[in-house]
Amino acid sequence: MKLIVGLGNPGKEYIGTRHNLGFSVIDELAKDFNIQVTKKFCNSLLGKGLYNESELLLAKPQTYVNLSGLAVLGLYQKYEIDNSIIIYDDMDLPLGKIRFRKDGSAGGHKGMNSIIVSLKRKDISRLRIGIGRPYGEAKDYVLSKFKKAELEIVRDILQKSKEAIYYFITNGIVASMNKYNN
Repeated sequence: MKLIVGLGNPGKEYIGTRHNLGFSVIDELAKDFNIQVTKKFCNSLLGKGLYNESELLLAKPQTYVNLSGLAVLGLYQKYEIDNSIIIYDDMDLPLGKIRFRKDGSAGGHKGMNSIIVSLKRKDISRLRIGIGRPYGEAKDYVLSKFKKAELEIVRDILQKSKEAIYYFITNGIVASMNKYNN
């Protein structure tokens, strides 16, 4: 089973914020795959489906971003996961850029750090979605909604991220890095 986790914060007040880009990608994938991501289990909203004969588990942790590791650890303990990817926002990339990574540190992202600490490993595939550097406090920035002038870029990056995840499911992390990290 392939686990695809999008990071974000639960609650209507966080919909459309920079920190919820991971949730947004999961929502887009769920529409395409006709998967309902509504089952509450392991501190997450989950949905199961198939793509190209791959069994998929889409997850939106409900622990808030900074404690995402609790949810992801629970999913690893309850399901036979043969491959996974974490999708999240990244201030170190400009808005509109995506980057795959197969391992390493969290790069300052508290949600990714929580996952690394909880799973006790750094070899976790991830798709980082650029949101750019803050124009104020980082916390206020990641919890803010996108400006009107940024919305077209956000729509484009959600589409590109979705396509990148399709590619990842079929081809794996190394091929995905080679194709998208230019």
